[in-house]
Amino acid sequence: MPLPDKMVRIIARVENAAHEAAESAAYNGAMDDGGASRMRRDVEFYLAGAEGTIPEAWRRYEAQIDPEYAEFERLRRKFEGR
Repeated sequence: MPLPDKMVRIIARVENAAHEAAESAAYNGAMDDGGASRMRRDVEFYLAGAEGTIPEAWRRYEAQIDPEYAEFERLRRKFEGR
């Protein structure tokens, strides 16, 4: 289902603000991105929730709900001596 026009416009503003924050931080010699990565991650998580998908940042946890993953971890600990 497509996003409402209002949300599309809000997301565009957030992405623009993230771009400006990153540029400002870079111009000022900051050691971080001025919060840009957090804003972009927030958009990613919102979109994933709206679409009913798993955010890219959570993909590594997706495998952990697989029953075979638990067996893999058990065997890995057994043979690695943990």
